[in-house]
Amino acid sequence: MPGPLGIEADIIARIKDALTWPGTVASSAAIGALDIEVAGLALPLVMVSPGGAQVTDQSRNADHVIERQDWTIAILDRQRPDREALTMDFALLDSFILGIIGALTGWQPAQGLRPLRYQSRDPQSLSDGYVEVTLRFTTDFHLSAQE
Repeated sequence: MPGPLGIEADIIARIKDALTWPGTVASSAAIGALDIEVAGLALPLVMVSPGGAQVTDQSRNADHVIERQDWTIAILDRQRPDREALTMDFALLDSFILGIIGALTGWQPAQGLRPLRYQSRDPQSLSDGYVEVTLRFTTDFHLSAQE
């Protein structure tokens, strides 16, 4: 069984398998402070990131703990405005959002974890010609002192 962060590569692979488009799916830790344009990363860019975790249950002697883990999936793309209608074209982002939610919701990444649950979508963020949407998922991880 992988450790609490060990499922990141599995989440990335699952998203890559689910979506058929010329983009980049990567760990946010691997992307780090790279300049997207200079690095030549294909957009849209999907970044997988482990979030925080909270203990939701533990045995009396603390040899067994259930940890609720948060995972964020950020989708970054160029803004695609319709300058005539003064609206944004969200068709591509919508397809990513629906594809990622469909691929991850109810999927069990490893034994010892509960299936991923879709929790929320943050408001879109706009900056420097880019739009970003963040999806939030959770899973429960069972930690045992005997393992």
